[in-house]
Amino acid sequence: MTMGKLTIEGNAKRVCHCDVMKITVDFRTRETSTTEALEKVMNQCEEFLSVLDENGVDIENIVLGDTSVDARYYDEGEKNFYASREINIYSAFDMKFLNFIMSFIKNKNFNADVDCDYGISNINVIHKELLKEAVLDSKTKAEAIAESVGEKITGIDTIKGPNRDDDEEIHMLAEGVHKISAGPSYKLSDKLKSPVSTEEEKVTVTWIVE
Repeated sequence: MTMGKLTIEGNAKRVCHCDVMKITVDFRTRETSTTEALEKVMNQCEEFLSVLDENGVDIENIVLGDTSVDARYYDEGEKNFYASREINIYSAFDMKFLNFIMSFIKNKNFNADVDCDYGISNINVIHKELLKEAVLDSKTKAEAIAESVGEKITGIDTIKGPNRDDDEEIHMLAEGVHKISAGPSYKLSDKLKSPVSTEEEKVTVTWIVE
């Protein structure tokens, strides 16, 4: 019996709702001295953290980002000092919590940039499942081809898949439950769903055909 080989690509795809988020808040200011600049961003950050603490957020799970102060010269020759302090808040997706943060910064008239990234907490589990589905997809295709010429698949010769290097950062979750009770209610936007992410895997399998 002659043994042959058949190389077939398999694919699998899944649309997933993001269930975790990273909220980055960057407090910024421009003042006439280093002392004034640092004092402003540090005080704003401290006031912001105290409100989070009061609402059930574990401050020890908030991660410090870039912090800096430097002198800058402007067109008119004026020397000012620019300071910033960045913090990263990791949380399960919670639209009400995100609205609370943005509303607090707005009401306090803080000079702060707010950015939110979204992720999937069990991303590695999902991709392991997708790899299995991609292999099955390849097998189904290979079996159809083999049967069309009166042969059958008897095993796997080689299998090649992507080398994935997942970024685990956004998969971190802040401990504790947010008990947001202060601030205005945004009845409509509080109900917004999380973004979706299309996850997929591809594998190339060489099947043994007899």
